[in-house]
Amino acid sequence: MYHLRQLECAQALARHQHVGRAAQSIGITQSGLTQSINRLEDYYGVKLFARERKPVTATVFGEALLKGAAQVLERMATITREIALLNNLESGQLVVGVDPMLATSLLGPALTELLRAHPQLRFSVRSGGWQALAAELSTGSIDVLVGFPEPEIPAQFSTLHFDVEAPLIAGAADHPLSTRDPLSLSDFLAYPLVQGPIARWYLDWAEQQLGREKVSMDLLEPYFLHADDTGLLISIAQRSNALLAAMRADLQASLDNGLLVEILPPQWPASVPVTLAWSADAPPPAAERLIQELQIVIEADRNS
Repeated sequence: MYHLRQLECAQALARHQHVGRAAQSIGITQSGLTQSINRLEDYYGVKLFARERKPVTATVFGEALLKGAAQVLERMATITREIALLNNLESGQLVVGVDPMLATSLLGPALTELLRAHPQLRFSVRSGGWQALAAELSTGSIDVLVGFPEPEIPAQFSTLHFDVEAPLIAGAADHPLSTRDPLSLSDFLAYPLVQGPIARWYLDWAEQQLGREKVSMDLLEPYFLHADDTGLLISIAQRSNALLAAMRADLQASLDNGLLVEILPPQWPASVPVTLAWSADAPPPAAERLIQELQIVIEADRNS
């Protein structure tokens, strides 16, 4: 018996009346489309299309096939949609909590792929640090959390842990530290650092570095400006002596244009931990698919 793809090939050929254009419209090769039509004709034992003339036209047998094909494909599309609706992938709403530093580099590409496959799915995105988002996940206000984790993760969460490329520290092209070498962490503390919520990995790293330099951790807090708007932080860093912490995906255009330069502290980590978390119960199908897409993005970045 024929395959649904063969019926799609017949529909495309009838619509475009040209083998090449029909094949292109459904994303296969001309030979692939021709083979599908040949198999249909072999199965029915009749000629379905007059392909020796231009434009290609359906025979009387082809017209009968096309009428039935439209009904079959329409019914299959209905079945597929009904199943997708049950899976909450066509008309659901997913609420995602994300650390603003990870929104562009991780969540953006994952959402893009998910929305390509399920354009009717709707999302709400909430920005914040781990503790605030974990509280919302605990109450069911969000479905998936993407962030830099705290040491203690509630037992009711299911999690996946990854290492990703560490954020960059950058400053304006004429920043005083851009030509200073070597640099100490104390040098950085002379300038404000603008970023989103402070992550635990950063505090652990800073405590270790400040301990080496015998500088109190109390010096850290006054030097931060916190905001969830990465565009605002980039604008401030480009026009001041503030230092900016952000992921490479957010900074690449400014680095390429010479508006910002990397100014990394000594012993800056190469990678940092990121955790995906959701309720220990089975996540909604849309959330499960988003988690899969996030894993793909993380693995692709790791292998690039």
